[in-house]
Amino acid sequence: MSASTSLKLRLPTFVLVLEVVMIALYGIFVTYDDNSNAKLQNNETDPMENSMYRDYPYFADIQVMIFLGFGCLLAFFRFYGFSGMVFNFLTATLAIQWAILIQGYFQFYSDGKIHLGLINLINAEFACAVVLISFGAVLGKTGPVQLLVMALLEIPIFAVTEWAVLKYLRINDAGGSILIHLFASYFGLGRPSLNKGHPKETTRYNSDILSVMGTLFLWVFWPSFNSALTFNGDDQHRAVLHTFLGLSSSTITA
Repeated sequence: MSASTSLKLRLPTFVLVLEVVMIALYGIFVTYDDNSNAKLQNNETDPMENSMYRDYPYFADIQVMIFLGFGCLLAFFRFYGFSGMVFNFLTATLAIQWAILIQGYFQFYSDGKIHLGLINLINAEFACAVVLISFGAVLGKTGPVQLLVMALLEIPIFAVTEWAVLKYLRINDAGGSILIHLFASYFGLGRPSLNKGHPKETTRYNSDILSVMGTLFLWVFWPSFNSALTFNGDDQHRAVLHTFLGLSSSTITA
């Protein structure tokens, strides 16, 4: 059996098994939080006070970063442009589902259930960003099944690290410079033999354009990424201002 034929069998089977397990876990352990639970709403509830209207713009912005920003950015290799974007899509969707469960256990678990709301999705997308940053270090050296396995392993390790840092070290790392970027970089670089080059690790004009597009998507929406999980009000306002000014000045000086 050729490698391509083997992959055509292994990948769908692996994904199907994962999704069946996910459905079972969600059915057993996940419920709605107070803002999304219809049973807790009544005629006196003001729908405009729902966290949906506060959190969804940040969620949408981070969605663009995850699927378009990282997707285009990971198309920088000449021979892996299409696979970089598609594998990013595949890995991100699994990582977000998995992160909702793992992070939910540490941060949103009470009364035997993980309480699901938009804030869970934002946290899960932050965890997904960890996987995608590591993905960049192994692009071209791993297949889709290996990337999914990497996501399954990295998300729990990140979730435990995040929980320990926030709970015991009490570090305010809203933008994720420590928990997301530093952790993901070391996790990706921890793979052996990354220092060995390969003839196919080259770029071309079209892949460079896609990579620049991805960079622009990330650049534009980075203030939302940095401010999404900060305290509402002036803290969030300052996070947007400082992030944009930092982006602008670093772009000029680079």
